[in-house]
This record gives sequence, structure tokens and C-alpha cells, in this order.
Amino acid sequence: MVEDLWGMMTVTDLAAVTGLGWDTVKNIVKNRLEKNYGHPRLRSLKRLSIDEIYFGRHQKFYTLVIDLDTGQIVWVAKGKGGEALSLFWRALRSSRAKIEAGAMDMSAAYWAAVLEHLPEAAIVFDRFHIMKLMNEKLDDLRRAMVNEATGPMKQTVKGIRYLLLMRRENVDEEKLPRLDEALQHNEPLFTGYLLKEALVLLWEQPTYGQMRSFLSQWCAWADASAIPQMRQMARTLLSHQSGILSWWKHRINNGRMEGMVLPGFSGDFYLSEMKRRDVGHFTAGGASSGSKHAPCWFYLASGCAGLYELGHERFGALSATVDSDGTVASREREAQRC
Repeated sequence: MVEDLWGMMTVTDLAAVTGLGWDTVKNIVKNRLEKNYGHPRLRSLKRLSIDEIYFGRHQKFYTLVIDLDTGQIVWVAKGKGGEALSLFWRALRSSRAKIEAGAMDMSAAYWAAVLEHLPEAAIVFDRFHIMKLMNEKLDDLRRAMVNEATGPMKQTVKGIRYLLLMRRENVDEEKLPRLDEALQHNEPLFTGYLLKEALVLLWEQPTYGQMRSFLSQWCAWADASAIPQMRQMARTLLSHQSGILSWWKHRINNGRMEGMVLPGFSGDFYLSEMKRRDVGHFTAGGASSGSKHAPCWFYLASGCAGLYELGHERFGALSATVDSDGTVASREREAQRC
């Protein structure tokens, strides 16, 4: 009975249902896992994903490798970084597998390890980790704005973290005015928000050349914004551009790893909280055209005329009402002059 139910119930529940001891059930499950997955076949492995998961302060980190074509976990090792994969490289050499590409985050340790042991394989930096880093930079900017703001302005900016990082189309309609008000009165935060929304368009470019050009243009916009966090992000992207652009040919990422469930643990143990990591990925059509307080979505930061044009083209009519002092209109004229 244990072997029939182990993938659907926790060890504790299985022990209660079968009347067996917790350790007995755990050993049965462990033996089944060892039999089914203890000796994965690596010879047919062509595209892999490498990532690390955190099990808490006692177990700490584990490094996982999965076959992106089958979805099977092919390696688990305690620890993180290149050292955690040392035995994997030995097993991979023995299998004579011919790896075409590997997806990973922008960790220098994994990058260096793959370059050393799989020099012929393409490295593809995971788009979800890139957007996660973008969200972290935007959140750093938000915190800086909160610390600098005073009086009513501080209350406007404070408490919008999740609204700021969430895809606009997923923000509840009744919460949009609060987000828009904060963006309307905080130009650096608004520029960072626009850059975040624009970055995901990188993976929608129809050709490799256009993807490369878009990446260069985005980094130019970020640099022209003069926002330290955005400039840091641009430098990171430029220093990793070969692995970012490799996506166009290989179209792989760590998404399969992120949503995987490990059977046999207490409850469904997700490798990551997908909802938490998914914020920030952009889908067209997210602009709200009916919000009374909506700011000029595509505020022109200095030197970013192309960013304004991209936003206007992407979303159509500006979701804005002109301020009584003509602020929005003046920004539109500034864009046209540039």
C-alpha cells in the first residue's frame, strides 16, 4: 500500500493510514526512490537545467540537475556552487553524453563550472532569474524613495511593493489608482517601473539580431535614466549578454525546475514559490485606460525617447490624464523634441 500511495501522501499520513511506524514508511519510500531514480541514465541527456534549492537552516542548500527534455531529475547533491557538481561531471563524462545547452541563473560558480566541463555546450541564462534580479533592483529603488520621501509623499510611495513588482494586468482594478498615484509623483520610480515592463520584451524579439539590438538599446535607456539601480542592472546584463542571447536559439529556462514537486517529503515541497518568483513578467495589454488617477505611463526619462516610443506603440493610447499644471503634456512635448 505504501508504494501505491507514496507519491500522493506525506510520510506522516502514510504512517497513519497503514499503521506502520514513520521510520518504516520513510525507508520504504526511500528504497522506492532509490530504485526508480537512484541511477539515472545520462547518455541521452542533451539539454539540462541547473539550480539550487534551500531546505532551511538545517539542511541548507541542495543543487539539482534536470533533463529539460524528459523533466527527470538526474542529479541531486548537497551544497551549492561548482563544488556540488564535481561528481556529476565525472558521471557525465563516463556516460559520454553530448550536452547541447544548459540553463542556469547568472551565478558565477555555475557559469565557470559549465565552461570548464562542458566547453562545447551553450550557456543560457534563465529569463526568470533575470526578471527576479530586475525586480530586486526596482525594489531597492523603491526603498530608497521611501527613505527619502517626507510627509504625504512618503505615504504615497510606501506600501506599494507588491503592486510595483506584479504584472500590471494582475493588479486588481481597485488597486490601480494607488499604484498610479505613486508612479505619477515619483519620476525615478516610474522610470524604473517602465524599464522593468520593457525588459521582458527582450524575449519577444523575432530574430537574434533584433534581440541583440534590443538588449543594447535597453541598457542604453537604463544608463540614460541616471538611476544607480538601473545602471547596475544594465552592467550585469551586458556582462552576461552571451548567455542571455543564447536563449534565442535554444529556448530553454529553469521554469520546469521551478514548478517541480518532490514526492515523499512532508507535503508538496515546491522547489520555489512560483507565485513569488513570477512577479514582474510582462504581458501586453496591461495598461489601464480608464483609471482616473493614471499617470502618463511612458514618462520620458532624459535620453530615453525610444523607451517612450516603445511604450506608446506597445500599449496604444496613453493611459493618462493631463495634470492641472500640464505636467504630463509637457513630458509628451519633451519626448517629441527628442
